[in-house]
Amino acid sequence: GSCRAWSVIVTLDNATGAAPDDSLRNVVAACETALAVDPSLVEPRLQIGRTCTTGGQYRQRRGLDPADAVDRALSEATAVLESDPTNLDGLLCAGTAWMLRAEWAQDQAREAGPALDRAVDSLQRAAALHPDQPEPLHLLGNALINRAEDERQKGRDPLPTMEAAVASFERALQHPSAAV
Repeated sequence: GSCRAWSVIVTLDNATGAAPDDSLRNVVAACETALAVDPSLVEPRLQIGRTCTTGGQYRQRRGLDPADAVDRALSEATAVLESDPTNLDGLLCAGTAWMLRAEWAQDQAREAGPALDRAVDSLQRAAALHPDQPEPLHLLGNALINRAEDERQKGRDPLPTMEAAVASFERALQHPSAAV
């Protein structure tokens, strides 16, 4: 109910450039209320995770550290994946949060490799477990591009990783739902 509605508002805030802070707090409060009634619910955890990732992206684009939002997104994704390791949305949330952590590290000229590895691992698992979905392949391509850039900055050959990214994008585009 209201947990999902507030999550949509955060997405709209982010898309229009509005600060999502108040909406983010409303999502978390509504979803935590649902979890207080039934801690086994998956959807409120996913809503919190996705919303925190969106809020973290907003912060990162403005040069602000997204760590708190990333930590919360990873916490919620981990809780979902502990109960169902094949949950697509949990894997996507984790992969996106790890990628956000890696991008922030790259922005700050810090080591991004471990976070990139976690992002790629999560998104590869999502793509393997859910071959009927193009979104994991698209996100995996993005993560591989970030990994290739990290390899280039470290003086390693990024070409194999870039080729893997292109292959992932091509597979996503071949999916029937990607047809225009």
